[in-house]
Amino acid sequence: MYYDFSSYEKYIDELSKDTKGKFNVTTNNVAGRVDLDNAKMLCLSFPYSVGWHAKIDGRQADTYRVNDLFIGIEVPAGEHTIEFYYITPGIRIGAVISAVSIAAIIVLGVLHRKKQTLIKKHNKNIL
Repeated sequence: MYYDFSSYEKYIDELSKDTKGKFNVTTNNVAGRVDLDNAKMLCLSFPYSVGWHAKIDGRQADTYRVNDLFIGIEVPAGEHTIEFYYITPGIRIGAVISAVSIAAIIVLGVLHRKKQTLIKKHNKNIL
């Protein structure tokens, strides 16, 4: 979405006219309530990133890149609970790969130790 910025202040005042809301911001979460007279694109002034996700009233909502920089969601008219939360892209698959790798190292270590024990027993029996 693109907006004409030649009359920015007037434009923002017009957009904010029928919007009431308050948000709490933490490290990876932005949450709050809005009350809209009309359906609107809610744009927050933090950068769009694939890792940001949104919920409206507990249901997943699509996020949009607004003005090539910010994040926004389409919010229907009425009172709604909005939540934005950040999940680092690839963190889940990275955690799974790390866990499998650690388990493989442990199994290989145990097998190597058993093999060394068997070799020592075999060498004792030969001598």
